[in-house]
Amino acid sequence: MGAGEGRAADGLAVLFATHYARMFADPRMAVLFDTRHADSNASALEHGTRLAATLMDLWYGTREYASLGRGSSFRNVGRAHARAKRCPLRPNSGTGAPRFSEAQRDAWLGHVLIACEECGASAELQHQIGRFLGSRVNAYGPFRDDD
Repeated sequence: MGAGEGRAADGLAVLFATHYARMFADPRMAVLFDTRHADSNASALEHGTRLAATLMDLWYGTREYASLGRGSSFRNVGRAHARAKRCPLRPNSGTGAPRFSEAQRDAWLGHVLIACEECGASAELQHQIGRFLGSRVNAYGPFRDDD
C-alpha cells in the first residue's frame, strides 16, 4: 500500500470509529452488538478500522483487512451481520425471521453521514460515501417495517 492509501485508511478508520461511537450511543443500534461475543466486544475504533479496511480492499484492491490478521472480510462481515440480526438484546429477538428494521437501516446510513460531517469530510467525499453505501445497504435486507 502506498503512503497515500495508508493515510486514506487511517482517515476512514477515524471516520468510521466516529460512526460506531454514534451507533453504540443509539439505543436502536446498540442492541445489535452482543458484547458477549469477542468480535462484537470491540471499541468503536476497532470496528471503524475493520470497516475502513474492508472498504479499502473493495475500492483499491488492497489487502488491508488481511493485514489485521482477521481472515476474509467477506466471511467476517457476513457472520457479524447474521449475529447482529439474532442478537438477544434486540426487542422481539426470538420472533420471526431475524431482520434489521428499516429504521435501523436508515439510522446506520445516517450515522455514517453525520460522522462524515463531524470529521470534516468534504462535501464531495460525503456524497461519494453516501451514494456508495446507500446503494449497497439493501444487501442486508429484506428489512422489517417495524422497529
